[in-house]
Amino acid sequence: MNHQGRNFVELLALIASAKDPADEVTFKLFTLLETDPQYQKRQLQMIGQIIQGAAQQGIKLDVAKDPGVHDRWIRTNNGWRINLGRGLDIFQKQEGGWWDCKNNGVTLKGDTTL
Repeated sequence: MNHQGRNFVELLALIASAKDPADEVTFKLFTLLETDPQYQKRQLQMIGQIIQGAAQQGIKLDVAKDPGVHDRWIRTNNGWRINLGRGLDIFQKQEGGWWDCKNNGVTLKGDTTL
């Protein structure tokens, strides 16, 4: 779960840096709550921290519980579905603790334009 949360925070940081500060962006995160009570507590704490950090950057994060999912995912307004455990960390695995959205940096590789 750690790397999925970090990947999601990096995506939110990228969006925050690209959007007009006056605009609010809304994301809906689909996730499955863990069954182990200790793991679930950590999961909910992580999600709460991400929601607070995103809100400070003008990003509203809605979380929906979906018991049928294996992986957390988001869907963009153009129909793309991004699996957070697989779709955002294809180049390198990150190490370390949680980051605030505003303290993240994202390096785009290749001929990527936003």
